[in-house]
Amino acid sequence: MDQELNAKFMGMAMEHLQEGRAFIEKKGIELEMTDYQELLELLMKVMHDAYNMGLEDGKK
Repeated sequence: MDQELNAKFMGMAMEHLQEGRAFIEKKGIELEMTDYQELLELLMKVMHDAYNMGLEDGKK
């Protein structure tokens, strides 16, 4: 994954981390910080896939 793009995605994910954490805790689910790191990595993969999909769509 491109380092600059990866950094942008991480920034976007971090902006919404507290909202996601509050949602999960409201549901009564307790997670460790390492769990949140894994969720952030998954979210970044999704954002990268969506970016690539948009890039390919824009070429059409």
